[in-house]
Amino acid sequence: MSTAREDLLAAGLAVFDRDGFEGATVAEIRSRARASNGSFFHFFTSKKELAGTLFL
Repeated sequence: MSTAREDLLAAGLAVFDRDGFEGATVAEIRSRARASNGSFFHFFTSKKELAGTLFL
């Protein structure tokens, strides 16, 4: 069973891979992860923080 954070990370990776960092949006990441706006910002303060988590 995956967590909301894991779902957001997986969605972020997929969206960044497809659209690049600049083209990716928090809305698209949330949609792909089936997560609410509140869930996204509970785990990450920004798209940049999510990307940093993925690439570290």
